[in-house]
Amino acid sequence: MTGPEPRTGNGGDPAPRPLDRAAVERVLQRATELQAGTAKPAQPLLDERAVFEAAAELGLAPDLVRRALLEERAHGGITADVGLPRRLAGPGAVVASRLLAGDGPSTLAALERWLGHEECLTTRRRRADEIVCEAGRDLGSRLRRAVPFDGRRFLLARAQQVNGVVADDGAGRVFVRLTADLRNERLEKLLSGGALAGLGAVGATVGALAGAPVPLDVLMAAAGAGAGAAVSRSHAGYAADAADALERILDRVEAREEVRP
Repeated sequence: MTGPEPRTGNGGDPAPRPLDRAAVERVLQRATELQAGTAKPAQPLLDERAVFEAAAELGLAPDLVRRALLEERAHGGITADVGLPRRLAGPGAVVASRLLAGDGPSTLAALERWLGHEECLTTRRRRADEIVCEAGRDLGSRLRRAVPFDGRRFLLARAQQVNGVVADDGAGRVFVRLTADLRNERLEKLLSGGALAGLGAVGATVGALAGAPVPLDVLMAAAGAGAGAAVSRSHAGYAADAADALERILDRVEAREEVRP
């Protein structure tokens, strides 16, 4: 013997069941989660010939289109650096790029050699068109950085990592992009600056509790805040120097200089 047939509303759908407010909220929240996890429909892909055809209709020079395509291939998902840390201390990454003569494999190998020689970096990951480098951790690298007899500053060795990408057009030209991730250095400066500002505030509070004159309290707080801001902003100077170091590496590669022991 079968049970009663479910009640149906208009159109044959099951009759609606009453839900309390908490159940409605759970249903809506779950539906939102499911919609957020649903894959978006794939957009149609166009090959590079279609790009050249569209550029020709706009009157764009083919050489400029080729360079733009190379830059897009070497973009590598760079994200915008915005927010409070950027405003307080400066950029979290610096980038240097250049269009060079050569081919992808040899250019990538030259980048790897010069990053190791000039900045004491070692390769952590290597792909066909990309390298990811970090400060060498072996004894020799540590000694070179600790006792730089040749006066080198090894600025890029302080970075969290240095990424090099090469896009080859197959016709004797490559677009090279070097990116130094400086978020570790920026965080250190922000923490040091915040600590100085906090010490100034604590000193002002202690002075006020001890009966110090109000102008002295204000002066202590202002001094701490100023010193903290100066320390935080010092990161911007380091970022500029790191960008220059990236450009020097590209100068070496472009000139096709050989690494000397």
